[in-house]
Amino acid sequence: VQIKSLYVDSSRADLAGSESWRTQGDIGADISLDEESRFSITTNNLAQRLNDPEHNPITHRYIGNPAYWGDIFSSMNISETAGGQMRRLGVALFEPRAASFMEHVTRMTKSLEEKSNQAQVAFHVFAGLAGGTGSGSFLHVIAQLRALYRESQQYPIYLYLLLPEPNSPWARNGAATNYYANGYAALEGLNAYLVSDSKEGANKGGPLFAPIDLTGKTQRFENRARGGETLLKDRLQGCFLVSSINEQNRALPVQEIPELIAQLVYQRIFLIDRSMPDKHRALRDAISLENLATPDESKKSNPNVKLRSVRFQSFGMKRVVIPEEEIREHFSAQFARQAALQMRYNNWPEIGTEFLSEKRKVGFKEFVQKEDNRQLWKISTAQVKLEAGILDDEIKAKRAWKSVQQDWEDVVVHLKQAAWEYPHESKKDVRLDILQDEFQRRYAETFRGLGVENFYNTKLEDLGKPDRHIAEVRDTLEQWMLQEWEEGRLSASDLEVLLDDLLEDLESRLRNIPVTRDKLAEGEALTTEKIAANRDLWGQTGFFGRTFTSKRENVFEEQSELLRGLYERRTLQMAWRFAETFLARLLAELRDKLKPDLIEFRNGLDEALRFFDGRIAHTVQADEQQNDIQENVIKFYEPVKVRKFVRTLLEKEQDQKTWAGDVRRRFLQVVTENQRQSKGRERYFSALVAHGIRMGELKRVLEDVSRHNSEIAHTNQTGEQGRLIGVNIVEKMAEQFSDDKRLQQYVLDLVRSAQTFMKYDANEFGGGRGAEAVMAVLLPQCADKAEFRKRLAELFVRSQGDGVVPHVIDTNLRSNEITLITFKYAFPLRFLQPVHDLKEKYDGRLAQGSRERALLEVQIEDHKPELPSLLRPPPGQPGKQILPLLQLATALGLFSRGQNRQTGQWERILELLDEYGIPQVHVYQDELVTLLESPKQATTLEVGKLQELLRVTTEAQLEILQDAVEAALNQEAYRIATARQVLVQALQQQILAVRDNRDGNIHDPIYHEFKESTRIAIERVNSIF
Repeated sequence: VQIKSLYVDSSRADLAGSESWRTQGDIGADISLDEESRFSITTNNLAQRLNDPEHNPITHRYIGNPAYWGDIFSSMNISETAGGQMRRLGVALFEPRAASFMEHVTRMTKSLEEKSNQAQVAFHVFAGLAGGTGSGSFLHVIAQLRALYRESQQYPIYLYLLLPEPNSPWARNGAATNYYANGYAALEGLNAYLVSDSKEGANKGGPLFAPIDLTGKTQRFENRARGGETLLKDRLQGCFLVSSINEQNRALPVQEIPELIAQLVYQRIFLIDRSMPDKHRALRDAISLENLATPDESKKSNPNVKLRSVRFQSFGMKRVVIPEEEIREHFSAQFARQAALQMRYNNWPEIGTEFLSEKRKVGFKEFVQKEDNRQLWKISTAQVKLEAGILDDEIKAKRAWKSVQQDWEDVVVHLKQAAWEYPHESKKDVRLDILQDEFQRRYAETFRGLGVENFYNTKLEDLGKPDRHIAEVRDTLEQWMLQEWEEGRLSASDLEVLLDDLLEDLESRLRNIPVTRDKLAEGEALTTEKIAANRDLWGQTGFFGRTFTSKRENVFEEQSELLRGLYERRTLQMAWRFAETFLARLLAELRDKLKPDLIEFRNGLDEALRFFDGRIAHTVQADEQQNDIQENVIKFYEPVKVRKFVRTLLEKEQDQKTWAGDVRRRFLQVVTENQRQSKGRERYFSALVAHGIRMGELKRVLEDVSRHNSEIAHTNQTGEQGRLIGVNIVEKMAEQFSDDKRLQQYVLDLVRSAQTFMKYDANEFGGGRGAEAVMAVLLPQCADKAEFRKRLAELFVRSQGDGVVPHVIDTNLRSNEITLITFKYAFPLRFLQPVHDLKEKYDGRLAQGSRERALLEVQIEDHKPELPSLLRPPPGQPGKQILPLLQLATALGLFSRGQNRQTGQWERILELLDEYGIPQVHVYQDELVTLLESPKQATTLEVGKLQELLRVTTEAQLEILQDAVEAALNQEAYRIATARQVLVQALQQQILAVRDNRDGNIHDPIYHEFKESTRIAIERVNSIF
């Protein structure tokens, strides 16, 4: 089975959060979404579109009265508030992205078809009804899908809707909140979408209400090539409604409902849909509503006119599980925690069976002072003075670099020879001058091909360049540190201590340099004085000194040694000057760049530890209540035994170090691959941070590797017997229920508690049994306990309640669980108690402030006429609703007056033609209509009599009159303003007539009833345009 998912939202924060989604809050398995699986509808330029109707015609077809939007814009940050619990705003967010959304879905669908090599894809659409974005967009989404993928057999669409939960903290502003009103309005629109239009014409069989095509390709999804025939045939193959409260009044936290729905989808896709098709036909019909025999509810007055769809479903689920995934996650978390502790602290106590979560008592002060180690990191005394090379080209120089002392000692013989053999006169011997010139030329020009000062000044300039000495030392040090960590010798904590000790040592070395340079300067000054004295002695040598050369040689030798010492000190001065700058910059590099990387790396390990500590605490909980029959998931295992067992797997230090090594190697591989793909240039710990820690790879690698290692360790330790993972639930139950009576009671309790997540209003069943119901029991095969399994299946069938059809499905996919799924289906929304509650909140919202403004916020477009109600009128309700219709019918001249020859009573007669053109007469109460007429009537109608007349008004009378009035108002004549004005004036005269007929009593309750109905009637006339 090929599956793709697409998360659509207007919240930037929620979309970003989906990149790091996990099950069980934030401690479970990684279910993060990649870029293909996220679709943003965050662009909100509605204000701009409102001001430019010429270029935004689609917006202006649904947006309603633009005047109200100024108010809305001023009360909220319209560019940042996502749907803002306004369904119309949800549509406005979806509209600019609707075409792109369909292109994205088309690409994903094509990819699935190519992978499966089948031209069929099922669409599962999920939405909450309380907010603005999902509640406002879902109807557009399923309409767009059906218009593009018209073959419902190949491209079924299943809808899953979460009803607003009671007492939600999101339902602010009391009665003025849209939270619950959105839910009712969304269901009202969905119901009208599912009900088929019975009127003759292009839309016959299409939806009674089709949303506007937000892509602009059509008006309301008409097939223009076929005369405007609707594209929306066979619109939906199922709609599951989910409440947070089940039939037994047991509440489920809202955050757990996505898991519940996900389990349903999994079970139906992987288990139910793949079971034997003929054997479980009725079950499939309950899920996909194929072969549905229950008709939609129609008008009392005309069975051909449908009002309420029955294509709705609810479900409940009970799972008896050996929580294998939870056990695996607990195992992997324990293994991952120990691996992370090894990498973080590497502190295994002398007496103990696990790594400790604290630093080792270890220091590196002596270690970092050893010249061998310094040389390894290229910061030995010789290297910081560049007596030895740091860079490759320095180390591999044609003439190997020597220490300053050795360098001058090696060249002095050549300098002496050149000066001594210099031609000279006996009276003027310049060889001592030549000697000094040779030393100076060596110092200024030929030392390492540049001269001392040029050489060191060039190297000082190099210190400011990237990829030179500082970078080389950091690379060398960091590479060594990373290797020590990779091979498990040093932990992250050890590395931080080592770096701190190294920084301290470098600072100490840096502080000592000025003292060294001062001593060199003092020595240079003394040597300079001796050189001058020696020059004087050379000049004072007389005839015998010139004649007997041994004395001159002595002076020359002494001067040579003094010059060597002088230039050696001068060279060392330059070398220590370089070392001072080099160490200062190296300190800054290590302190300001490497140290933060190590800290972030350590923080990443700490975060991983917290993550796995949380998972350990929240999985396989020893104090968790077991076998609570009322829970949706009943865990069938021994958590204490599991916790004890996993500790036995972690007792050996060497095993844990090996497993931690596996994690390190895999983590480094992942980082390398991520860096390659992103073409990153970071190195060592910077790379680990940038391409590992910040991307969440460390947790993923710890999780994956530890899961693998823990399962191998579990298998090696247990073999086939005593396993905690891979155990068949039937085997486990057979061990627990050797007593058949206990088993019977347990199964009966399971079946009775597997209630749907919905409350039903029994008063709506009208004496019937309510919704159709089936139960699927997904029971694993178990060859070792075949007889027990057969008995178990029989008990599940026998334990069903009245009218529930059971289906036992044999499965091998999830041997660790038995799943019971109750489906109720083929019912109208009026069966559901939450719908009644939502209707009450909806009416309350419309009564808050401007009704037109409230409708603009909670409905996705203006509905004229209004959509069919989801509820049947309660007793007396038709009478309350009929008054404005009586007034409109009277003003429109639809009634004639006649006397019933049998009773002698006067009646108002409405004559209409039926579908065959035959006149049909409908009778209404004369007493109600005469109140609207002048002159004043001779008799006064009692209040009780009026209330009785209204009470006995039938739903059929209401529907017939409503159709007649709507047909009259839709005539072309009333598209003219003057005709509408005449009608309004007639209605205004009616209320004056009522007042007169009630003896001018402005406090009369009948007069007040007609005042309100007159307002409603006038509003209906004014709504024609």
